[in-house]
Amino acid sequence: MSQPAPAWQPAERQRVVALPRRTAEQSSDFLQLVDDRLDQVVGELTEIWHTDLAEHRPVDVLADRDLPELLRSLAASGKRIRPTMCFWGWLAAGGQQEGSGRAGRHEAGGIDDVVQVGVALELLHVFALIHDDVMDESDSRRGQPSVHTLTAQLHLHARARGNAQRFGESIAVLVGDLAHAEADHLVTTLP
Repeated sequence: MSQPAPAWQPAERQRVVALPRRTAEQSSDFLQLVDDRLDQVVGELTEIWHTDLAEHRPVDVLADRDLPELLRSLAASGKRIRPTMCFWGWLAAGGQQEGSGRAGRHEAGGIDDVVQVGVALELLHVFALIHDDVMDESDSRRGQPSVHTLTAQLHLHARARGNAQRFGESIAVLVGDLAHAEADHLVTTLP
C-alpha cells in the first residue's frame, strides 16, 4: 500500500505547456495596439493641455514637463502585464481577433474594445504607482526619479516659492488623478 504524498507535494506532476507561436504573436500584436492607443490617448491629453488650457495655466515651474508629459514618461514603460492578462482572458472567454469569425474588430466586445480596456488598465496601474510612490516616499520608479521627486527637484531648480516636497507630492497626485480620470473616460463608451 502506497502512502499519500505530503500536503506540500502535488500528488501528480503537472506539465508545463508552452504557448503556441501563433498565440504569442497575437499577444505581441495586441500589446502593440495597446501601446499605439496609449500613445494616442496621451497625445490627445497633450493637445488639450497646450491648446484648450493654455490660457489658464500660470507660469510653470515644471518647464517642459507638464502633466501629460509626466504621465507619458511613466506610461511609456512597463511590462504590460494587465493588458496581457486582459487579452488572454478575452481569448479564454471565446474572443477572436479580426478575420477569425465571431467578435471581429469593430463589433461590440471585439478587439478594439479589448485594446481600450487594456489601455484603461495600464492607466489605472500608473495611477496606483504614482500615488503609491507618494505614500511610500519612494525616490525612484523604474530606474528614474519618481514623479513627486522629479517635480520637487524642478521646484527647487526654479527657485519657486513654497515647500518643494509638498509641491512635488501635489503634482504627483494630480498626474495620478489624470491617469485615473482618463482610464475612467476610456471605458465609459464600452459595452
